[in-house]
Amino acid sequence: MTRTIVVRVERELAVLIPRFLHNCSRDVQAIEASVAKNDLDSARKIGHSLKGVGGGYGFAEITRYGAEIESAARAGDGTAVACAAGALQTYLEALDVEYV
Repeated sequence: MTRTIVVRVERELAVLIPRFLHNCSRDVQAIEASVAKNDLDSARKIGHSLKGVGGGYGFAEITRYGAEIESAARAGDGTAVACAAGALQTYLEALDVEYV
């Protein structure tokens, strides 16, 4: 059973958050596809983007996972990229967003 992770986000962002999180899940799929094709540069770019946007929406963990993906891809470590992408997907699935 996955534990629930509660993240409190500013109410003003409520209209944007569902789409943002959906796009993050889509990014995980794109990273996994990139790793399967050994295209770590694409995975690096997506990780860089996630690193840049996560905190702005109140999701510091997305920023952290994005940085991890970017760093692993830059190092040429596809296994670490896939592992970080999987951890990000697990995080996204466990989220319970509360608007404050």
